[in-house]
Amino acid sequence: MLQCGREAWLQLSISPTRVHETRVGPPVGSRVVSDLPAGVVTYLFTDIEGSTRLAERLGMVWLEVLDRHERLLSETIAASDGVIVSTAGDGVFAAFSAPDRALAGAVLAQRALADAPWPGGVRLHVRMGLHTGVAQFAGADYAGLDVHRAARIAGAANGGQLVISAATRGLVALALPSDVALRDLGVHRLKDLVDPEHLFQVCIAGLPNDFPQLRGVGTRVRALPPRVSGFIGRAGEIEQIAALLESPGVVTVTGPGGMGKTSIAIEVAARLEPSLRDGAAFVPLAALRESGQLAPAIARVLEIPEEPERSPEQVVIDRLSGTQMLLLLDNLEQLPDVGPFVARVAAAGPELRVLTTSRAPLHVRGETEFRLEPLALPDPQIATDPEALGEFEAVRLFVERASLVDPHFKLTDANMAAVADICRRLDGLPLAIELAAARLRVLTPEAVLRRLDDRLRLLTGGARDAPERQQTLRATIDWSHDLLDAPAQVLLRRLGVFRGGWTLDAAEVVADAPDAMDNLETLVDHGLVRRDDAAGASEPRFQMLETIREYALERLRRAGELTALRDAHLMWFREFAESEDGVLEREHDNLRAALSWAAETDAERGLCIANRLSRFWLAHDHVREGEEWFVRLLKAPGAPRPQTRARALAELAGLRYWQGRYSDAEADYRTALGGFRQLGDVVGANDVLYSLGWVVAARADWPAAQAIFTETLGTCREAADPRRIGLALQALGMAQHRGGDQIAACATLSEAVRVLESVGETFGLANAHYDLGRTLRAQGDFDGARTHLREALILHAGAGNIPGVIFVLDALSRTDAETGNPERAVTLAAGADRVRVTLTARPPEAIVERWDVEVAVADLLTVDVRTAAWARGSRLPLSELINLGKEAGHVE
Repeated sequence: MLQCGREAWLQLSISPTRVHETRVGPPVGSRVVSDLPAGVVTYLFTDIEGSTRLAERLGMVWLEVLDRHERLLSETIAASDGVIVSTAGDGVFAAFSAPDRALAGAVLAQRALADAPWPGGVRLHVRMGLHTGVAQFAGADYAGLDVHRAARIAGAANGGQLVISAATRGLVALALPSDVALRDLGVHRLKDLVDPEHLFQVCIAGLPNDFPQLRGVGTRVRALPPRVSGFIGRAGEIEQIAALLESPGVVTVTGPGGMGKTSIAIEVAARLEPSLRDGAAFVPLAALRESGQLAPAIARVLEIPEEPERSPEQVVIDRLSGTQMLLLLDNLEQLPDVGPFVARVAAAGPELRVLTTSRAPLHVRGETEFRLEPLALPDPQIATDPEALGEFEAVRLFVERASLVDPHFKLTDANMAAVADICRRLDGLPLAIELAAARLRVLTPEAVLRRLDDRLRLLTGGARDAPERQQTLRATIDWSHDLLDAPAQVLLRRLGVFRGGWTLDAAEVVADAPDAMDNLETLVDHGLVRRDDAAGASEPRFQMLETIREYALERLRRAGELTALRDAHLMWFREFAESEDGVLEREHDNLRAALSWAAETDAERGLCIANRLSRFWLAHDHVREGEEWFVRLLKAPGAPRPQTRARALAELAGLRYWQGRYSDAEADYRTALGGFRQLGDVVGANDVLYSLGWVVAARADWPAAQAIFTETLGTCREAADPRRIGLALQALGMAQHRGGDQIAACATLSEAVRVLESVGETFGLANAHYDLGRTLRAQGDFDGARTHLREALILHAGAGNIPGVIFVLDALSRTDAETGNPERAVTLAAGADRVRVTLTARPPEAIVERWDVEVAVADLLTVDVRTAAWARGSRLPLSELINLGKEAGHVE
């Protein structure tokens, strides 16, 4: 930093424990602690972007620029009740007693800097950072990590950008000026600081608000799967791949199925991860078949929230911009035409590394292909004894896997020749070797070798344009297949129709195999099927390696059964779609496969599944995916029944409603309403009218909403339909509560609870408890309020309905604030706010009645306690937040 000819200049030097000033020239005066704000203080740091380049370009004019810059900052900070602690030539360190005044001062400063005329025709871009903490002193100066954190936040900002911490955001977010908004930048690691920081950009109307990725920050990721057994060999390949990843671009590990591409890629990622600021992430893609699912899959692994107004691809690229991490995309061959998007991801930042596995290169610019060759095979001239033979990678793999099925197996003089020949005949292919080793459960190495020899000769006359190693792998799987009896062979090929695994019940019905249990046991013994012990379900689930699944599908096609099995799979999951949400999540890949087949063949059956899944998609925040399936299925072959189409339009409208697109939702609802009325379907039409009432409620037209819900309730009573009566009562009670008629609301919602509880309608019952709790709170019955709100929380949490959990936590927070526990109220509000920003599905604010926790507790808690409570809530996992919510209302 250069300030030639000035009387004095000040360099701010910050360490983790101390802020001190280094002065050159005469002192500028003494200072005592009483001159500085104490208690909870908001710190502001500023810095001119590119100051050295500007100084070199402008020469002596630079001094005039600096004078004007310092004067503008001094005036705006003073006007906002701030105190300048020190200046550093091209930067300022200031302190404020009130966080809202600090924000106002920083905004005013950015406006003044943008509007000012600058000598030399320059445009001055100043980065700024705000952070709030409890002041600490060392002598006459501020000290402590909060000062250091504030400086690092400013250092992460771009020129012209104002960035604030979560602590500051929690104190100012509920009372922002009309020309200011906040943008969530995510959680980042700042240089030299252990704890990550949730950062927010202050968007100022009329000023630029689109900036590159924050500077020098990291969002560390550790999302690599554990390895089941030790990694064998490949030391040279690991080093080569790691070296290739030192350069920008995409590194694609290619090779046929069963070559070990995934294993070596994970090994490389695990070894590089500690050296990467932002970690490494593994994105499994084997279960996907649609190219458009790649970006959402990456977003799920990296926990990037959806943004309804932007495409998933752009959201992912923006979030990865500027990161230093390794992104591992596994099994890309499952997704056609994703090469250009992968290339765009790799180009998101110079320090982002993308490692992919695929059976073929992506053929995009910047890609480096690494062809994975077979494991090292034994040389008969060297491997003259078991010890020497065991040094070869292929043999080591065989012995290690064989010992898993036969703990007594070891390499001996008697079996070493057979083992060496098995590895050679299998061309060192890892999957083939593992399958052969699995046979040692019942066969000797010599018996394995004899059968393998027959299979290889059988397939030597296969397609000559296929790679030789692909033929060898297919021969190995053919050999395993031919060891099975006929019923097990039939089951193997039919199980290929499942995606992401299956249960025993599903196998029995879809594969038409009443004796599936015995044959599944045979397939598990032969290493062709694996039990999925990580699924966490009471009933066991089973999976195939993807290579085996493709082989099974080939057999299914050859047998002429593929269409029939996909139809059976579709019919099973059409009925399965009625299951509880928790089970649906485990079968989501199979449901996607069923919908994909329906989109190719039968709109009616596909829309029936989608209609049943709409509530699941909502509760699990898959609303955008659900919308995309409805749009696709409504264009699928085969005209659906008019009633099915009308309901599909209504369900599509609901998903759009929960994304805040009320005009789109209303248009779809009205089309559906017309369809049901044309059919003379009174119940269907009434259901849609009920849904239109919620659109009206979202616009806060309570008289109109009450009129609609009253009409739908009357129709439901005429039909004597208790479930729909309960839902209509809940909706009417909500509108009465929000419209101010608490007495009527209390009676209506009490009836709704009784009716919905009697029919087991969990979703509606949870909402009825929620609205009754709010109504009782408004009447001053806090004991009754917290009883119903806790019940709503338990029901929503049990169903996995995260949006429902969040708005109930907000209501419990308000109850706490009004019943003697303001600190817990702030904690709950902060936790709910943290989760809310990650969700796509959000209830209308007019209905959930957002409230100002800051105002409610202002006279009950000191700023220090409020800040600490907000910080605590922002860090709580959702499970702990729910447990805390269940305690709400109890005075501690």
